[in-house]
Amino acid sequence: MATFSGRSYVGQFDASKLIGSIRDGAHQGVGKAGAALQRHYKLMLNKPGPNKTRHTGDVYTQKSGPSKGQTETIRASAPGEPPRYRTRDLLNSVQYEYEGDTVVRVGTHLKYGLILELGLGRLKGPRPWLRLGLVQMQNEISRIILASIKKGK
Repeated sequence: MATFSGRSYVGQFDASKLIGSIRDGAHQGVGKAGAALQRHYKLMLNKPGPNKTRHTGDVYTQKSGPSKGQTETIRASAPGEPPRYRTRDLLNSVQYEYEGDTVVRVGTHLKYGLILELGLGRLKGPRPWLRLGLVQMQNEISRIILASIKKGK
C-alpha cells in the first residue's frame, strides 16, 4: 500500500460511465427487442383467413364486395392456432411502446386481440399469439438486449 499526501490508496475507479453505458445499451436493446417482437407478431397474424391456404378451422361465409352483394368463403383459425386475418385490423394495430427505461409493451389496443388470445366469448378455444410469440422470441429478445449492452448503445 502506497501513501500519497498522507492518504492510503488501494486501486480505485469510478464505474459511473460504465454503468451509464450499460443502462443506455439496455434501453436501446429493449427498444430493438420490442420492434423485433412487433415484427414477429405481425408475421404470425399475416396469414390469410379466406380459403387460400390449408387451415383446420371452421368454414363459414360472409358478405363481401362494395355493395356486400357477394359472399366469400372463410376458413377460420382452429383453436390453438394464431388468428387468421380477414380485415388486417388486428395485424395493423400491433405496436410497441416504452414503459420506463427497461420495459417495452408490445400488443394491441383492440379488445378482440385479447378475446382471440384467451378464447373468450363464442370462440371454441383460444387463438394464442401474444404469449406464444413471446415464448418463440424469448432467446432472440435476450440476444438483442445483450448485444446492445455490449455495444453500449
